[in-house]
Amino acid sequence: MALSTIAAPLKITAGGDTAAGDDAAIGVTAAEGLILTGQGSTADITIKNDADTLVASVATGTTVMNFASAITVGGSALSNTATNAAVTGTVVKGTTSLQTPLIEFTDGDDAMAIADGGVVTFSQKPTFSLGNRGYTHLVSAGVAVGGTAAAALAFSSTHITSAFTNYMLVIENVQPATDSQNLIFRPSVDNGTNFTATTLHNLRSVRLSDGGNINNVDGDGGVAALSINSGNDATSGCSGIVHLNGFTDATNFKYFVGHTVFLEASSAYTGWFAASYHTTTAFNHINLTFGSGNIRSGFIHLYGLGE
Repeated sequence: MALSTIAAPLKITAGGDTAAGDDAAIGVTAAEGLILTGQGSTADITIKNDADTLVASVATGTTVMNFASAITVGGSALSNTATNAAVTGTVVKGTTSLQTPLIEFTDGDDAMAIADGGVVTFSQKPTFSLGNRGYTHLVSAGVAVGGTAAAALAFSSTHITSAFTNYMLVIENVQPATDSQNLIFRPSVDNGTNFTATTLHNLRSVRLSDGGNINNVDGDGGVAALSINSGNDATSGCSGIVHLNGFTDATNFKYFVGHTVFLEASSAYTGWFAASYHTTTAFNHINLTFGSGNIRSGFIHLYGLGE
């Protein structure tokens, strides 16, 4: 039946469902209501305005609906918006902003939240397709000022793993309970049961005020010192950075290099140090302590280097 211009309102009542292959059909079912079905070379359904201009279309043989311009939802426009029914939920693509305070997985688990001001909080440490490059904070160990002194600050095999080959320690104002003590670094291959002696080690320090009072400590075949005679008064302590290279590598030797600043009485010193361990066994424990007595206060922060 062909319809031309109708002077009076026209009502077409569909009598049943449409079928695959219908070129242009209107149908109805109790569950789906009004059904439009078509079949074209580029689109199955096309909606135009009174100027014969495209508004929206469904690509041939797909469930993708394309809109010619922005969709307005609740007075707000979503530009270049498309939905993909092949993906669980809705995929929103746009050239303008997407405003949402929370992004969740399909089962309702929070993934990330965006607070007022733009602060983004992840529910877990994010994993990137190119790997977590740069340093990632893993854990901190320490004693707060006024807290219970500790014999050592250590990181066990829980944190020293093959997940990272290279690590970094940030030493934050570590103070001895006993005056004039060297801060000692000790690695282990058996999770702290025994400690591996250095093959080669040297610490060289100078007084910051005038470059004088040069000290040199060799730790070959023994322990590795990171400071010399750190004081135990309220303004003393040791701070610095230690880079641990290849510590969990089971093929090559292990090395570390670093720099510290430490205070003894009224004088401040800066020290440079390096050490090598000629073993191919992977380390799985790191221990820092003073030559004698406990650690009164301070923190050590462990970072893993992603590559």
